Amino acid sequence: MSLLKYLVMGDRVQFDRKTLDLIFSQLDLTLEELSNKTGSKPRAIKNWRTGSCTMPLSFFRKLCAIEPRIEHFLKEGKDLNRNWGSVLGGTNVIKGLTKQKMKRRMQKARSHITSKFPDIETLGLSTPEALEFYGAVMGDGCVSRYRIGPGNRHRTEVRITGNAMKDREYLNGILAPMLNRLFETNVKVRKRRDANVVDLVSCASHVSSWLIKHGFPIGKKGKGLQIPQSIMSLPNEKINNVLRGLLDTDGCIAARKDEGYKYPYIFICTISEKLREQVKMILREQGIPAYIHGDTVVVRGCNNFKKWFKKIGSSNPRNLNKYHEWLLTGQIKPMGL
Repeated sequence: MSLLKYLVMGDRVQFDRKTLDLIFSQLDLTLEELSNKTGSKPRAIKNWRTGSCTMPLSFFRKLCAIEPRIEHFLKEGKDLNRNWGSVLGGTNVIKGLTKQKMKRRMQKARSHITSKFPDIETLGLSTPEALEFYGAVMGDGCVSRYRIGPGNRHRTEVRITGNAMKDREYLNGILAPMLNRLFETNVKVRKRRDANVVDLVSCASHVSSWLIKHGFPIGKKGKGLQIPQSIMSLPNEKINNVLRGLLDTDGCIAARKDEGYKYPYIFICTISEKLREQVKMILREQGIPAYIHGDTVVVRGCNNFKKWFKKIGSSNPRNLNKYHEWLLTGQIKPMGL
């Protein structure tokens, strides 16, 4: 039976230099050839080849697929569990500590365990910023739950995504500080390496718990997304905070060239028919004649544009700049014109 089939191993395996030489001599391939066959970068393969970095077990499996004869070398390797680096680092630190220093370090660590998070029961839906945050997650956000590690352990995270060029100022300068104030957490905005987007991510359980408690769905929002009844029963001036969050994440402001860029449009796009109808109804109740076009709620015209910013407003600098541009020049032109 194959060793790879019955050995229960960690994420990585460590070989001595002699074993590594034997493994790669039987493969008889250049770094570039190995890179093409395994999909790993030549620099990483070089580090694994010399032993300067431990080898991922997944990479060793790919090598065995290329040359099955090297599989028996797995017996010479040292299995490294997921947390081997943390264990090694912790062990090295402990070796250099006296009992007295160890006691002080443990007291300091325990002092941070006591929860300092706000009670989500007291936060409720009365805070304008809380409602605005709810609307922002409804727009370009989600609540995700996924399994971590062995057993039935799960983690729930809240993620809001935006364009790296257009939305970074809003997410980093407005929404992240808002979330930190509301929930006394410390979220940061990070740019993805593989896409032109930025993510605001919170893994703090009380943040996702607050959203779920107030009716936010877990997983894909889909066509069933809607403002929950607990929010819809509030006065319109409070619900407007939700609409502001929706505009700032999943909406935009523009004007048409054939109209001389003079007549502003506010668009809020959602695949949820129920949410579109709710937004239209809330706006019409306040004298803002919104209509639905396809998947989009539309507000058009100079007077309605002013009404939106008087009653609802925006926290996104991108939208505020367009509003101020229109007040000063009477036009909203695309960037570059």
